[in-house]
Amino acid sequence: MRAWERLGFHNVEGVDLSPRLIAQYNGPFPCHVADCRELPFASGSKDAAVVQGGLHHLAQLPEDLDRTLGEIRRVLRSEGRVLFVEPWRTPFLMFIHFVAEKRIVRRLSTKVDALSTMIHYERQTYERWLDQPELILSVARRHFVTLRESFAWGKWSFVGEPRP
Repeated sequence: MRAWERLGFHNVEGVDLSPRLIAQYNGPFPCHVADCRELPFASGSKDAAVVQGGLHHLAQLPEDLDRTLGEIRRVLRSEGRVLFVEPWRTPFLMFIHFVAEKRIVRRLSTKVDALSTMIHYERQTYERWLDQPELILSVARRHFVTLRESFAWGKWSFVGEPRP
């Protein structure tokens, strides 16, 4: 949310399932405690939706992903845009996983330590996500027309527009 503010955006709303995380944010934008499978916004009310590192936490694939992307499509205007940035199994990510297992590296890098901690606590959903790339892409493409997509540096970056 802070990044959007620094970039000059003024009409931004956040959504998270965790009331604790929402309570930690003290910026100018409204934030909602809500389930991404049932977004608290009117149909066709948003110009854009950004999900950065949230989809890979969904417990049930493909069901939860389908419901979530369906909700995002529902709240976007027909000319709206969606951006997903999620982990993706690339050689770089596999190298980072290898490095992240080393205690010395975790001590030297807070980012590597955070990744290792997330993997430890959320291994089941994280690995399920990484192990099903074809499924993930098929669900995404069922809901959105791909405008731009890349698989690099351990990330899937996707920009799309809602399918009619």
